[in-house]
Amino acid sequence: MSRRNFIFLLLSLISLSILTSGCINYVLARPESVLTKLEREINRAKEDRIIELYSEEVWVATPGNPSGRILSKDSLASFYSDFFELYEDISIELHSEETLRDSLEATMTVSFTLEYSYEGKRYYDIGEGSILLSGIDNHWQICGERNNPILSLFEPAEM
Repeated sequence: MSRRNFIFLLLSLISLSILTSGCINYVLARPESVLTKLEREINRAKEDRIIELYSEEVWVATPGNPSGRILSKDSLASFYSDFFELYEDISIELHSEETLRDSLEATMTVSFTLEYSYEGKRYYDIGEGSILLSGIDNHWQICGERNNPILSLFEPAEM
């Protein structure tokens, strides 16, 4: 191997090492990608695809329970299932207002507009909430939510 090739190979390995060392325990995807997927799957009423975005246990705070509590994925699946069974013409828009992120955690402030029909009447819900994300297996999962408009319809103040 010529000296020139050896130097090029050495520099390439050093550069690769520097680039990947910062990526260990770091989720490369943007946190906003979860928001995009959540919006798309709610609009498609794909409960199973929505639940894939959540961690096994999720902290949820709603106007009826502002201090929040931990819910399982099964409870969330039940809430989303009930929502899709009861309501029609569902449309949601989610927009990230601010994202704070480090290597394995992110917090997004989110504005939302939710529209749906029930017994021939049209309903609108506009507001702001937050989504807490955890980096698990190199992708983001929702581990907490404050003021999710769908969960707020079903989450009671006390169990």
